[in-house]
Order: sequence, then C-alpha cells, then structure tokens
Amino acid sequence: MINVVFKYNKHTILIQCNLSELITDICERFTIKAYLDLKKLIFIYGGTKIDFSQKLSLKQLANQIDQNRNEMSVLVYDIDNMENKKAQLQYDFIETLKEKLQSILKLYLEDRNYSENKVNKWRDAIMRDCEKILASYRDFKIFINSIIYYDASKECECDWNYVTNIGKKDSYFIVNYRSNNINANLYVCMFLKNRDRTKKDIRGLIDVIGKEFLLLAEERSYEIFKKKYYNILEQKVIDEILKDYKYSLIYYYEIYNKCHQRTSAILTINQDKNDYFIHKTIETNDSRFYIALGKAN
Repeated sequence: MINVVFKYNKHTILIQCNLSELITDICERFTIKAYLDLKKLIFIYGGTKIDFSQKLSLKQLANQIDQNRNEMSVLVYDIDNMENKKAQLQYDFIETLKEKLQSILKLYLEDRNYSENKVNKWRDAIMRDCEKILASYRDFKIFINSIIYYDASKECECDWNYVTNIGKKDSYFIVNYRSNNINANLYVCMFLKNRDRTKKDIRGLIDVIGKEFLLLAEERSYEIFKKKYYNILEQKVIDEILKDYKYSLIYYYEIYNKCHQRTSAILTINQDKNDYFIHKTIETNDSRFYIALGKAN
C-alpha cells in the first residue's frame, strides 16, 4: 500500500492505494471524499500536471523515492483560480522538493566524519538519489551541481558564488546541509522546457574565464588574491564575459586555498540533446578556481 496525500486549499486528505491502481481512479476517490468535481480541478505531482489521458498507474507515475517511503504528495487546484495560483504552485513544489533533497543529504552525511578516500562514494549516491526525484519533474530540464567539503580548519578557506541568467518561469535554489565537520550544498536550476533561449555556445567560456583568473592569481598568495583581485575577476566575468547569455545559463564559481578538502559533481536531468554542463578546476601555486557552466538551449 502507498499513501497519496492530496493538498487542496490548506486541507490535507490521505487516500490509501495500491501501486497498480490508475491515478485517474485515485484522484476520483479524492474528489468523492472532498465533495469536489474532478473536471474542475488540476492535479500536480513532481511539478508537472497529471495527464489523465495517459492512463498511468500509480507505480508508473510515482518516483522511486516516494515508492520506497510509501507516500507521495499531490497538489490540487481549482481550474478557475489557476492563474492566481501559479506563484503559489511554484513555491509549493520548490519547498517540497527542497525538503526531499535535504533528506537525501542527511541520509548519507549525518553522523559521519569527512573522509577524503570515501566522500566521492557518498557524493555519487547522493546524486543518484537526487536524479530519481528530479527526473519526475518532466516539464523542466534540470541542472544540479553538488559540492561536499570538509569544514573544520580555519586555515582552509573557500569563497563561492552562484549566478544564473534565467527567465521568470524558471527556478533556482540552493539546498544546504551541515553536520559536525561536513558541509554540503546542492545548486539546482530548473529551466522550463519549450521556451526560446539564447543559442550562443558556452564551451569556450571556461578557457576565457580561466585565463582571466591566471592573469590575476599567478604568483600571488591566496590571501592577497582574495583580498585585492577576486572582486575584479568577478566583475570581469559577470559584466563582460557572460553579459550576453540571457535566460539560459547557470554559472557557479568557487575559489579556495590548497588545503581546502572538497569534492564536486554535476548532472543534467531531462535535458534536450543540445543542453550541456561543463566544469573545470584551474590551479596556481596557492589557489584553486572551480567553474561550472550549465547551458539550456
């Protein structure tokens, strides 16, 4: 059995179901219990409107995470009020999604010490579970960048920033987790599909940005570069190099000194054939500069 939790107008109604049941029949059971008209409602799961014409079973619709925990949430809205609910709809599914991703970080990182030899294995497990959840948001092409790092020594410093050039209907957010000496961040950008976007290629930008970093950082200590030249690099990258890439780009960069221990991974989900994610780490004698660029076309 699996519990389907319907959320409608601040009310919650739980329906117990079998995975073999059609989602249409389950939604109809909800409307009978709530004294509502099925034809006047919209049902949302995983950020996507449920299409009754597909005649999907609950097992076909529910992502693996929800199936394993035997519970899934469905948001319900009146069709007549849908225009007024769009902003709230986006907020609802983002907040629910953040909670699910937070639980994944907690599962793999809580009560653990940072181990340089094992953290990549934990990172890969986190990304696999995140993909299982995010893949159900079929209306979006999704870019996710994960960073896990050791955070016990004041001598190990790191500065990061997360920038996007996206449209009003796209979404981005950060999920943070901190345990005893492990910090983890998930940077998630969700580009709505079927939109016109800037077609410019970004594959050469990594080298352009890297050269600007080296011009300012080579043969300088991490402390001097961070204090006097880091802001100059940021301004150059954002105001000049990336200024023409509108409504289509996720951009993450990070500078840290040599003793900073960390690992990263990037992933594109539900992508079209021309979407891509690229990343690179550039080193000097005392600093490392990590860049990740994701492009939706």
